[in-house]
Amino acid sequence: YNRVIFGYAPTKFKAEGESATAHGFSAGWLGGYNVTKGKRLPLYIEPGVAMNMGFGEGMSESDKLLNIEVPVNVTYRYNIPNTKIRLSPYFGFHCKVNVLCLDKDGLNWFDYDVLNRFQFGMQLGANIDFNRFSIGVGWNKDFIPFADFDGINMNTSGLRVNLGIVF
Repeated sequence: YNRVIFGYAPTKFKAEGESATAHGFSAGWLGGYNVTKGKRLPLYIEPGVAMNMGFGEGMSESDKLLNIEVPVNVTYRYNIPNTKIRLSPYFGFHCKVNVLCLDKDGLNWFDYDVLNRFQFGMQLGANIDFNRFSIGVGWNKDFIPFADFDGINMNTSGLRVNLGIVF
């Protein structure tokens, strides 16, 4: 199966007990491939690609953030008997490349060698498929900090709420 998604994707920035949130959206694609012999179990690997855009507080009061993410999930797609509804909890890891980080004046934060262009992390959540339509909720956490200010790490995590089409 293939799932095309679009949704709300805020990113939470946290350093030394302080936090800020950049609200934004995501869009992406995931493909599902059954990994059991003879397709006996509805156990799938879901590789994909997503784009996340955020606006708001991050490094300053008004930032613009863009990253490209490559997730790989393990998903169990449980089909509710006598319906076209599937519950699909998932867990996986992602690699993320931070492409853009601009402040309110258009200055690029990557010019200051404090941000990491690459991040690695995990995600978990669930999708509910209604025939060909999908609703998903998930959470992700990056293990590699977004920024390092003289030994103070700024970590990122985020909620994901998606609508999608499954084909």
